[in-house]
Amino acid sequence: MPKSHTLSILFLLCCTSVMSQQFVVNQPTYYRSKVIYTISMPITNIDTRYNVDIAAAPLPSDTTHLQHRYFITYSTPDRTDIGSAHITFDDSLYRNNGKVLFADATHHAIVQAIEQQHNDTLTHITIHNDTIVDGVECHTITATRYCNDDIACRNLYVVDATTRQPLLFRRENNPGMPTIQTIEARYIAVDTTQYDYKQWVEFQQRTSRNNH
Repeated sequence: MPKSHTLSILFLLCCTSVMSQQFVVNQPTYYRSKVIYTISMPITNIDTRYNVDIAAAPLPSDTTHLQHRYFITYSTPDRTDIGSAHITFDDSLYRNNGKVLFADATHHAIVQAIEQQHNDTLTHITIHNDTIVDGVECHTITATRYCNDDIACRNLYVVDATTRQPLLFRRENNPGMPTIQTIEARYIAVDTTQYDYKQWVEFQQRTSRNNH
């Protein structure tokens, strides 16, 4: 498969390593996102790409984290790998029948991850405001975690400066090493209008059955 397209990022202002600047990711009550989720390992020269649909709705009874429920569907472009699941937020990764789900791409997971990294003494945070990404004014944040002076993980978040919606999330595990793994979530569309979550899930499930 071809390598993931890399965004052209132009930094217009000097960066800072403090969180005092405003960096806000919108956390809508309801939303539906279309995401291209790519897992790359240069050592294998193969990219695995998924088309992911994320639907989120309030779940007040879930008091453990962020009081939301999600319905996530995913498929490879050739539809040889298809799956879906209901989840409530508990961690950045979920498994259903042995397959990893893509909860780290939800708005709420991104917000929680940024907060956790900000509080991690081993992580260096860099923020760029007034960044231009493919012609769109954005804010970016890079969180680099160190282990014994080596970079263990680097996370990049790109957010639309106007809507505060995420445009890109990229994680590099073991950057610079032969075992580097890159995970990228590129947000194609985000709809934050209120909708009937139950009807949406039923529609998605019918569509999935018809396409098998």
